[in-house]
Amino acid sequence: SAFKVDFVGNKRSRAENAKVLQDLRDGYLDIIIHVGMLGEGFDHPPLSVCVVFRRFASFAPFAQFVGRAVRTIKGASNDEDNKAYIIAHPALGLITHWELYKHSDSVGVDDSLLQRGPSNDAWVDIVD
Repeated sequence: SAFKVDFVGNKRSRAENAKVLQDLRDGYLDIIIHVGMLGEGFDHPPLSVCVVFRRFASFAPFAQFVGRAVRTIKGASNDEDNKAYIIAHPALGLITHWELYKHSDSVGVDDSLLQRGPSNDAWVDIVD
């Protein structure tokens, strides 16, 4: 069967966006698309795929965005329900962010662990 998809965005009214989010919570949607709309405070544990289309200059917004898909579903019927898929093109340069995210519980990560690269403005890892 086809996936049920909708989006929230700044071209829609507040009421339209609220209806889409309610449809998501009620289980009518399989996929929700947003660009910068579902920020701090948004929580929907059944989300399991996160697709990143832009760079995150600092770690905190990256961790917040990825965290939307890696929430544990309490009482899940099987292990598959608690798998998350994070998708991003390698050219976005988010490998260091992802590696730090995977270890953030044990090392207490913040942007002090990252620094700007000297010549190409890329982020480089300064953690051993």
